[in-house]
Amino acid sequence: MKKFKKSKNKFFNTLKILFLSYFVVFFLCTQDNSDLKNQNQYINDFSEVLKGIGFSEEEAKKASYAISFVYPIEMLKNNSYLLLPSKIYKDKTFAVNVNDRDAIILKKNKNDFSAFVSSTKIASEIVGNLNTSIDEKSGIVKIKNYSRKVNKNLEILNIIFKEGDNISSLTNSFFSNKKSLRKFTSSLSKGLNLSKIKVGSKAKIILRKKKLVAFYINITAKDAVVTYKSNNVFRTEKLKKSDVKNFLNKKIISENQNYKEFTRISLFNNPNYDVFKKILKKGQSIYELLDSYRVDSNEINKVLNKIKPHFNLRQIKAGQSIEIIFIDKEFIGISYEINKLSKLQAIKIGNTYRVYFYEKAYKTKNIYSKIVIESNLYMDSKKVNLPKKTFIELVRLLSFSLDFQRDIRAKTTFIILYENLYDYESNFITTGKIVYSKVLIDNNKNMEVFHFTSTQGKDRYYDKNGKSVRKTLMKTPIDGARLSSGFGTRRHPILGYNKMHKGLDFAAKRGTPIYAAGDGVIERANYFGGYGKYIRIKHNLEYHTAYAHLSKIAKGIRKNVRVNQGQIIGYVGTSGRSTGPHLHYEVLYNRKQINPYKLKMPEIEKLTDTKLQLFNIRKDEIKKMMNAIKN
Repeated sequence: MKKFKKSKNKFFNTLKILFLSYFVVFFLCTQDNSDLKNQNQYINDFSEVLKGIGFSEEEAKKASYAISFVYPIEMLKNNSYLLLPSKIYKDKTFAVNVNDRDAIILKKNKNDFSAFVSSTKIASEIVGNLNTSIDEKSGIVKIKNYSRKVNKNLEILNIIFKEGDNISSLTNSFFSNKKSLRKFTSSLSKGLNLSKIKVGSKAKIILRKKKLVAFYINITAKDAVVTYKSNNVFRTEKLKKSDVKNFLNKKIISENQNYKEFTRISLFNNPNYDVFKKILKKGQSIYELLDSYRVDSNEINKVLNKIKPHFNLRQIKAGQSIEIIFIDKEFIGISYEINKLSKLQAIKIGNTYRVYFYEKAYKTKNIYSKIVIESNLYMDSKKVNLPKKTFIELVRLLSFSLDFQRDIRAKTTFIILYENLYDYESNFITTGKIVYSKVLIDNNKNMEVFHFTSTQGKDRYYDKNGKSVRKTLMKTPIDGARLSSGFGTRRHPILGYNKMHKGLDFAAKRGTPIYAAGDGVIERANYFGGYGKYIRIKHNLEYHTAYAHLSKIAKGIRKNVRVNQGQIIGYVGTSGRSTGPHLHYEVLYNRKQINPYKLKMPEIEKLTDTKLQLFNIRKDEIKKMMNAIKN
């Protein structure tokens, strides 16, 4: 055993030297590592290393890609090396020591490689004893669905001109002001007579961050007109229809898409790095923060310019922390925690900087919780230690179908199955999604909600029949509020006489967030007489919702801005004619207020065919989990 260990260490040391010299040469040849082509070159070079120790070309490629989706190969440094079993040519299971702390384990399956993140110590133990099942080993996290992601900033809308429509009416919501709209229509009119657009004409609008960057319409069977934004100026071209796609790819699409590079292991775990965690002060910019650490101004500009295309630095507010990283007193990067699972990391490579999004590798544990109502949902959820984040998500999830004022009473029971997330060392990171929820209202009424991942990889929730629990409009656009006044005639608390109350009042603490009840366009967001600070949203030609007596309108909420269901639009207050903090909520049908509680809005989606089959498989998995917990 000792002899084997000695020879194995010698082999590692030899391989380590060869491996590093290979990449040192490549680093000298590549100074700007900003594009995907260079990333692929690193993968090709790493494949050659694996081929040199017995991998076939196909195996080497697949293993290299699997590693690159967990950790950028170009970031492997002089303390990185391979951990190989004695029969690598046979087992094809190995590990990469990343930084003497973290490691990536690669296990060959039939046609691919599975990737795991672990400590270097555990990786060594696994590679040294392949009789142990990797999947059953503690202290590791399996990486699922690893892929390089494209940041698609663009959205393409198809529109059809109907009776009474014109360019301005169809596009005004995609401009921040009338001046920008006029510039667009002025440019478009150079290639098209706007008054002669026929009913039934089809066009496409291309949006970037909800703002119009291109518009095109077919004017004949063979020709089209394209208006596009370049350097903040609208330009118009007449093109052959067959040339439009290539033109837009060149002028718009390729310029507005960029690759977001991801890593599942922090770039700054290297023990040789000095990491300084600093709180951003009020009024202090990131430039000033870095300058206070005597970082050269050229380096500051370099790193900030590299970050800007990938992340809006204005999102970093006073009071939030930024990690500043040095090695041997030389500045090499910054790290900013976006949320509990994700960090923005910019690191120096050669003479430039490269930006990565560090998404923590985690494992999940399902947590069962049962709430029996004695006082109210909020207080009773605290008694069973339901995390606040999970409580808020539960309320949002059920607010489409559950009347929290009328349906919930003493003994109403809530059953929740939710996730806790842990790193490979079993350190708690944060709570995850709700997997299942059931509300037992009485013997005749209950409601079940099941989690299901859509084909686009998004979390969705459905009832047992595959109908989305998300409705066109939410019944309750506020969390943790008490219905203080219903719809109908009442004695007005200020005016003192009976008056028709054309909405619902929800009493809540000042500053409680208010959510958009559905997708739509802000029609009004200002002070409006007795309503005080007021927001009205147009959801479609028939339905509007209104929100009154706000203390504050959320940042960015203004006329013609598009909002999504569940987005925070304002905060509870007592502005206007009001006796205390509350939300006055109205639903309008054809501009007339109606009772929100009598409104039966259709679900947004009902699963069918293959999607329904996949959902039923997921539903059965969840039921088995629940039965296992009960037993």
